[in-house]
Amino acid sequence: MSSSLVALVLIGAISVALEEITNKHLVRKLGNEFAQIALVNFLTVAWIPAIVFVIIPGINKLGIVSLEAKLILNVGWPAFWFAMIVAILNIVIRFLDFKSYLDDMSKIAPIKGVTIIFLVPVGYFYLNEKLEPLGIIGLAIIAMGVWLLGFKDLKFRTLISGVLSPLASLWRCRETRYALLAAFIASFALVNEKRAVMSVADEIAAAFSIVFLYKFALAFMALTITPFYARIKNKPVRLSWGNFKFIWIVGMFSAVQQICFFSAYQLTEAAYAGSFKRLWVVFGVIFGWLFFKEKKIIQRLFISLVIFLGVFIAYYYGK
Repeated sequence: MSSSLVALVLIGAISVALEEITNKHLVRKLGNEFAQIALVNFLTVAWIPAIVFVIIPGINKLGIVSLEAKLILNVGWPAFWFAMIVAILNIVIRFLDFKSYLDDMSKIAPIKGVTIIFLVPVGYFYLNEKLEPLGIIGLAIIAMGVWLLGFKDLKFRTLISGVLSPLASLWRCRETRYALLAAFIASFALVNEKRAVMSVADEIAAAFSIVFLYKFALAFMALTITPFYARIKNKPVRLSWGNFKFIWIVGMFSAVQQICFFSAYQLTEAAYAGSFKRLWVVFGVIFGWLFFKEKKIIQRLFISLVIFLGVFIAYYYGK
């Protein structure tokens, strides 16, 4: 694995963390989750030409990065259909996420880390990717760290019962099962992202092309769903000029992180690229402490070190 992968992962993870922070404010302001998905993804599509033709050429002049994309839509039909599959899977995941919302999110949030575990067999059967044993151990450590960070409050006396509570709730809580199904489908979405990127002949333009198609399709699907969701859930869309500054910001971070991680698929296996993306939660903890004065920071920083350890092992000892 190369230093280029390290740069892509770090820039992508920081961008995801910043995207999530601004997204929280945007959802509250818009009042409709699917409207937020549609607007952010349309703005992500709008940012891609700026990144391709303005930002990246400017960086290249400084000799920092060597990335260039001549044509955004330099794709064939296989890549197009893979991008559509990824968009559909992400819409399904969003539906399941909404259905899995609970007042006690400590039963739901940890399960998102299970996607990393699912990626190992799904990547093997779907992409024939064989990982080194130490690489799998690294992924397991990342998954454990993401699982632990999902809990707002862990006490030593109730550590075991608290950590295992999401598993226990699988049998009696339908929302937890929705979250597990979403994590499973997310692993298929990630491997299809890699198949989409690898199916583009022009390696340089691949990530930009697929992100453009995938985000446009996702935005269009979400926009179609928005009026029905607003009517059924009584969640009208609250648009204002003030909201657009958040939409532009979220769209920019979304474009940067998507391009980074889609480019990473060309440098490593889907299981590693998808797992390294979870590094964003570490930066989310740091930004939450710096900007929002979140509590229990020592506990969460310690768990973040566990995720860093997993990434380190997977990076240096993975295939």
